[in-house]
Amino acid sequence: MSINSINLNLGFISFEQASNLTQKTKQTLLALGIDPKSVSSETEALALINKILSQRVQLAKSTKTKSENCAEFEIISKAKSLASYAGITLKESVPIDKMLQKISDKLESISQKDADKLGIENYKKELRDLKNKYSELKEKENTMISSMDYNANLNKIILGL
Repeated sequence: MSINSINLNLGFISFEQASNLTQKTKQTLLALGIDPKSVSSETEALALINKILSQRVQLAKSTKTKSENCAEFEIISKAKSLASYAGITLKESVPIDKMLQKISDKLESISQKDADKLGIENYKKELRDLKNKYSELKEKENTMISSMDYNANLNKIILGL
């Protein structure tokens, strides 16, 4: 047997293995950047697809958590400094929205005469900015969760689950 016949035989085996895959699986593999000839069976292809998709979901979750924690930490630290100015002591376990509400209540309770002396309007503006940043953060979080659910459903449809 010559070297050329061995190459032809290997090419035939590779083609035969790729042809055992369903069209949907081949399309999914190609969409993920995987050569369908690199897997030997439908089961192996589906396992590889699931592995890659789960890795992508984990990466998206970890990226979201890191950026969210940074933004959330910034909001918490600013809110705590604003709370200390307003004379409010907050526990560590207080959610951000309740923290912002307590600060707002305290700033509103200061009389107008005292507010002018203390420059409360600047603190109210800072509080409004914090509330806006927090609502934007929650909106982005909800959008991310929604898009991840959508992708998961699409993946289930593609895989026929």
